[in-house]
Amino acid sequence: HIARTINPGSKDMEAILALSKHDPHVRKDFLLKPIRGGNGQGFVFGSDTTTDEWISHLDFLQEAKLEAGQPKYVVQRRVEQPRFVLLLNGVAAPQYNYLVGTFIAI
Repeated sequence: HIARTINPGSKDMEAILALSKHDPHVRKDFLLKPIRGGNGQGFVFGSDTTTDEWISHLDFLQEAKLEAGQPKYVVQRRVEQPRFVLLLNGVAAPQYNYLVGTFIAI
């Protein structure tokens, strides 16, 4: 599954800001991913922010311009991943793990 990405300065970014102002709980379904980031570093989950913090992030993302020292993000819908049971030799209890990976295209 490749998540739909909402880019800074786009009409979709305007729409997610308007939706978030209308319904403060919407933020819990989304996350911010840093541009030029990867491997899970620097993610901001909407559920970990206050409504005011989330709106502030989205306000800042209304412009696409990159500035030194000012992190920019894309917005994606949060995906709940299933856990998988692993039974390992020498370990009595099963382990419950997420199947997580990074997609790279060359």
